[in-house]
Amino acid sequence: MESEELEMLLEARLQLDDQNKKWPDDILICECKCVSLGQIREIVGKKEVNLSLLRKHLGVGSGCSSCLKDFEQWKIRI
Repeated sequence: MESEELEMLLEARLQLDDQNKKWPDDILICECKCVSLGQIREIVGKKEVNLSLLRKHLGVGSGCSSCLKDFEQWKIRI
């Protein structure tokens, strides 16, 4: 699947999902570094989502950075 198609799919999911519904652990957040939502949840734990922490430990946003444009959307799902 092409990057544009994946972005459209993610946007469609966001529109259909309830704002408070948590996504499953296997949702891929950062394609470049193959980081899933479950991996982010492990790093974050009960703390607030911190982009600097995710960059340091998982490399989120260090490739094409497309995951960062949707940061506000997926951080509420953690």
